[in-house]
Amino acid sequence: MSDPKPKISTDMTADFRFASVRPDHKVIPPPPPPPPLGPLTAFVGDWPVRLNTIFRPDNTVTPTPLPFPVTGDNILELNLTAETLSFSPALGSIPNRGTNPQGDIFLNGVPYLQKVDDITSMGTGRYPL
Repeated sequence: MSDPKPKISTDMTADFRFASVRPDHKVIPPPPPPPPLGPLTAFVGDWPVRLNTIFRPDNTVTPTPLPFPVTGDNILELNLTAETLSFSPALGSIPNRGTNPQGDIFLNGVPYLQKVDDITSMGTGRYPL
């Protein structure tokens, strides 16, 4: 009669791992360390902002009513907002396929989430105190 709770003895070396094997059996070198972020290293955590600007076209079909005459076809719109930029840790080495003559390269980046809320009083266009 066989043992109902057999014990399996497995002896694996410390560097053993399950992975696919290339047909040519060559070992793929690890990717290079991520490129430096430079000035992006300062973008950490949450950054609150109180003003949002939008540069947008103005046309004669749907003109924007303004309290004073404006010449030109573009408007810089200023909006009072409660905006938060939330930065996450750096992504590390990001492979990027190059095109001729550039070869493949590795990039680095900082992901972020932008949340924007309008904070003007409805109908008045004024900032609530």
